[in-house]
Amino acid sequence: MTAILVVTIGTRDLMFQVESGTWYNIGNDRPQKDITVEQFEVAHDLKLPEGSTYREITKYLADHQDQYLDRLLPVIIGKLISDQTAQIQQLFLIGTDQPTAVKQREKDSIYSCELIKAWVEKKHNIATTILPLCEDGTSPADFERMFQWWRKTWRNNISPSDVTEICLGLAGGVGQTSEAGRISGLSLYGDRIKFFNFRQDDTKNRAGYPSEYSEPFLGTNYLWDRTRQQVLGMLDRFDYAGAQELLEPRQFKIEVQRLEVFPGGTHKDILVFTTKTGYPRELQPSYLFRERSAI
Repeated sequence: MTAILVVTIGTRDLMFQVESGTWYNIGNDRPQKDITVEQFEVAHDLKLPEGSTYREITKYLADHQDQYLDRLLPVIIGKLISDQTAQIQQLFLIGTDQPTAVKQREKDSIYSCELIKAWVEKKHNIATTILPLCEDGTSPADFERMFQWWRKTWRNNISPSDVTEICLGLAGGVGQTSEAGRISGLSLYGDRIKFFNFRQDDTKNRAGYPSEYSEPFLGTNYLWDRTRQQVLGMLDRFDYAGAQELLEPRQFKIEVQRLEVFPGGTHKDILVFTTKTGYPRELQPSYLFRERSAI
């Protein structure tokens, strides 16, 4: 089955190989023990002005990509794309491109998206589409606005076919944007979505090796975990009807049986969960007994 891959791009997604042969992360602007600042090392190697920002460096590279493309590495998604080239029908890259008045504009990833797009199309011949984010000045940390953007983008720009797998890599960018993508995607496509996680290794990355990635986990697992947390909270409040309503789509049934009545009008209930596939392991026995005041 073919798949589409949707990826959020942040400041840590791109490495550049300097003349010495070492690879540095273009967006890493924090001092480290063994080097000064990776971003500074890249700017120095490119003979750019001291203090050049992430946006300025990536724009320069995008403007001269024919000269530098072979010295660039999409360090987070590079291995995934290389390994899964035959399955990926289309790649969508999401990067911020904020207005001039926004201070965080200098950390925008739109030019990194352009560079990764060029890298992917040259080396793997995968059709790649860039989806700019926050062009209207919306903050990528505004979950509600990001959720609305994702809902519209899923339907109007990505619009996966009924037979296409949907893969998401949400390691890059702002957490609220990634979570909005996760929840909006699950609400629209449910268990058709798979998620990839990535494991950064600075030593290997600086040697030119992209990050490893985990086996994909299904959206249904994420949905069940969220449902489980809600159900457990309802059981703590003795809201059995609400818990039942949440569990019904998953074919679970709660039976409430009075176990024993104590002096003072209190009793214990035992909650019996039945399902076609057996007792759900996630709801451990400690959650089956509840004590409450008699009504």
